[in-house]
Amino acid sequence: MQTLKMLPPWDALMKRMVWQQIGEFENKRILDFGSGTGVTANHYANKNSVIAIEPSEEAVNARWQETTKSGVS
Repeated sequence: MQTLKMLPPWDALMKRMVWQQIGEFENKRILDFGSGTGVTANHYANKNSVIAIEPSEEAVNARWQETTKSGVS
């Protein structure tokens, strides 16, 4: 599974800035449209119900390969 530490520094910084602006919340239903490889979906899925949608087949395949390696499906 791709984590924040695995991203290029500028991408990780951008995500941290956006997450700080959005804030933390719990027990919400979230739709992450255009989720890429799912880093933001993973971030919010710890305390919320997240549906991640990604139209790019390449990103979905990369996500699937990453999650199956870690044993998550």
